[in-house]
Amino acid sequence: PGQSMFLILSGNVNMMRQGKLLKELEPGDYVGQLALLANAPRVVSALAVTDIVLLEIHDEDFYELMAGRFEVLQSIVRHLSRRLLTLLPNL
Repeated sequence: PGQSMFLILSGNVNMMRQGKLLKELEPGDYVGQLALLANAPRVVSALAVTDIVLLEIHDEDFYELMAGRFEVLQSIVRHLSRRLLTLLPNL
């Protein structure tokens, strides 16, 4: 199960599933949040296409951050919803 998520500080990451490119992520994007929230295995692979710098956020820190800041939770839910909508045709 995903126990952390990653914020991309620099570089680019391709999100892949079964060898198919789903989306290219850039600095400011994050990965791993679905597995973290669902406490489930990761279902998409992340492939660095350039040198990257990531910030790892562990589940305990993530939930502590969300508990005190509604705007963070709201932003993450919005972002997840948009990402799911763009991925649905590819699944």
